[in-house]
Amino acid sequence: MAGNEAVRGALPEYEVLSELGRGAMGVVYLGRHRKLGRSVAIKELPRNFAADAGVRERFVHEAQVLASLDHPHVVPVYDFVERDDQLLLVMQALPGGTLWERFVERGLAMPQACAVAMATCAGLGHAHDKAVLHRDIKPENLMFDDDGSLKVTDFGIAKVMNGATAMATVEGSVLGTPAYMAPEQASGDPVTAQADVYATGTMLFELLSGRLPFTGGENAMSLLVARISQDPPPLASVAPHVPASIAAVVDRAIAKKPSDRYQSAEEFGVALGEAAARAWGPEWLGASGHRVEGAPLLTEAARTTGAGPRPTASTGPAHETIAPTAASRDDNATLLPGQQSAVGNEAKATVGPDGITADEVVAEQPVEQLEEPAPTPQPTVAAPPAEVVRPEVTAHEPGADLRRVDPAQMVAVSSLLEKPSSPLLAGLLTIVGLVGAVLVGLIGIGESKAARVDTGQARVAANSLNSDELVALDFAEPIEVTGLPEGDEARLTFATLGQSHVRTDSAPITNGTATLEVGAAKWVVSGATEATVETLNDGELVASQSFVADVANPPYLTAIGIGAGFLALLSLASIESNLRPLRRGRRRLGSFFGLGVFGALSGALVVIALALLAGKIATIPTVIAAAALAALGWMALGAVLLRTAKRKRITRRNEYRS
Repeated sequence: MAGNEAVRGALPEYEVLSELGRGAMGVVYLGRHRKLGRSVAIKELPRNFAADAGVRERFVHEAQVLASLDHPHVVPVYDFVERDDQLLLVMQALPGGTLWERFVERGLAMPQACAVAMATCAGLGHAHDKAVLHRDIKPENLMFDDDGSLKVTDFGIAKVMNGATAMATVEGSVLGTPAYMAPEQASGDPVTAQADVYATGTMLFELLSGRLPFTGGENAMSLLVARISQDPPPLASVAPHVPASIAAVVDRAIAKKPSDRYQSAEEFGVALGEAAARAWGPEWLGASGHRVEGAPLLTEAARTTGAGPRPTASTGPAHETIAPTAASRDDNATLLPGQQSAVGNEAKATVGPDGITADEVVAEQPVEQLEEPAPTPQPTVAAPPAEVVRPEVTAHEPGADLRRVDPAQMVAVSSLLEKPSSPLLAGLLTIVGLVGAVLVGLIGIGESKAARVDTGQARVAANSLNSDELVALDFAEPIEVTGLPEGDEARLTFATLGQSHVRTDSAPITNGTATLEVGAAKWVVSGATEATVETLNDGELVASQSFVADVANPPYLTAIGIGAGFLALLSLASIESNLRPLRRGRRRLGSFFGLGVFGALSGALVVIALALLAGKIATIPTVIAAAALAALGWMALGAVLLRTAKRKRITRRNEYRS
C-alpha cells in the first residue's frame, strides 16, 4: 500500500508489518523496531492537517511533552517524526484492544467499570501534574497491553488538531468525540483538568448504565447544546442497580459547572475507590481483575470502607505517596491507651515511659477492672456483582473525519452554538441594495457629454444632429455624413462612459459629404452610445459635432457584449460560490469580500444591460452608484443566509430539548 511505503520511508529503523485501522484522527500501523525487536504502533495523522503550519508546530510541542510522561496507565511514546507532509507518532503496541471493544463484545461488571475508571484517573492524574490535558477521553482511547493493564492513549492529539479551542465543521461535525465533551469545552471557555474529569465521569456513567447521560438529538451539536443548557440526569434514574455511594460520585463528576465537580482526577479516583469499597468491601478491586498502578492514594482508597480515616488527595504530583495511617490499614483495630495498632499481621508493643509495655500494664490490672472494648461496627457490604452491563448502542456519534476535512474550513464549536441576531435588518439592506441598483440603472445619474455642439451643421445618415432624438445608425452598410465644414477628411468616433475607444475609417470630404466605412467599429459598438463627427485637415482636428447614436448592431456579436456576458457569468458563479458556505452557516470573511467585489461587478453590468435595453447611455456616476448598491445588497444577502442557517439549527436544537 502507498501509505505503508510512505511510512517506511519516514521510519527506516522500523519495519511496518500491517495496517491496524483507520479512524478520524489518522491511520495506525503495526510495526517493529528492527534492532530492538520491540513491537510498536505507528500513528500517522491526516496529511491534510499535517500540511498546516499551526498543526505541525503544535505536534512537535505536544510530542515532546508526551514523551516525558512515564506512568503505568499512560501509553509510552517512543518517537515522533515530522517530515514533509507526514506527522508520525511511535508508541507502545497494545494488542489487548480498546475498552469500547470489550464493553460491546463482553460487557463489564460494575466493579470492572469502576476499576478501569480508577486506572484512567491514575493516568490522568500523572499527566495533569505535568500540565498535560487529554481533551478526548473515551472508551475508544483506552486500550489494554498484553498483560491486561489499561493504558490511556492519544494524549494531546485533540490539542494538536484543534489548538486550544474545540473545533468543528460548519455542518456540525465536531473534531473529537462529542459524546464525552465537557460543556465548557464546547462553549469555548478555558479547559482545565475538570474537563477530563467530566469525560471520565461520562464514560463511567455509560459503563455502569449502558447509555450516555445525554442521548437522542439529530446530531452532535444537539447533544452539546443539551449538556450546556441542562443538568445531566442522575445515574440512579437510569441505573437503579448502581450502589448509591457510587452513583453519587458519578453524578458529581459530570456536573454541568466545573466548580461542582471533583477538582482533579486524583480526587475523583479516591472518591470512587472509597465508594466502591463501601459498596462491595475492601477486596473489590482485586476481585475485579483490573489493576490500578502508580497511584497509592487510589489503591488505598479502594480498601477504605469507612471505619478508618479517609485518604486525603495530595496536592503534589500524583505519583507522590502519602502514607496511610495504621488504623486505615486495619479497620477492625481497637486502640487502648498507649497501644499501637497492628500493621499487617505483625503487632508492635508500645513501650511506656517506665519501660513497661502496654501488655504488662494490662496484665497487672485486676481482672474485674478490665472492660471488654466495644467491637467496632462493621460496614455492611454486598458481594461484588457478577452481572455485566452492555451498551445500548454499538457505535458513538462520530466526530469529524479529519481525512476529509480542510483545516481552513474548521470553525470554533462555540461559534456554532451562538444565537445569531435577527436577519431582518440584513434583509432590508438586501432589498435596498439590489432593488436600488436596478432603479439607478433605469433612472440614471448625471448627463452625457454628447449633447454639446461644437461647430458645423452635419447630418449623419440623413439625421439632423441638432435634434434631441437618437440618431439611428445601421452598421450593416456605410454611413453617409453631409453638411461637413471645409476639410480634407472626416470620421466618426464612438465612446462609452465618456472615453473614446473606437473610430470608423476616415474618408475624404467631397462637396461637404463623406461616406464612412464602419470598419472595426462593428465589432465593438452597439446600442446607445456617444458619437462625434470629426473633420480633419492634414490630420489635425478642425471641427467636431457630438450626438447620441442608437447603433443597430447585435450586442452579442461585439467584443464588449461577449466580454460583458462572460463577466456576468463569472460574477454570478462567484456570488453563488461565496453564498454557499454562508448558506450552510459558515462564517467566512473571504465570502463577504468576494460578495462585495463580484456584487459590484454585477451592478455595473446591470447598468450596461439596462442602458442597452432602454436606449440610454450609462454614465460613470450611474455605474458607480449601481455597483456600490449591488455590493451592499449581495453582502447583506450573505448575512441573511448565515443568520437564517444558524437560527434553523437553534430551532432544531430547541425542538430536541423540548
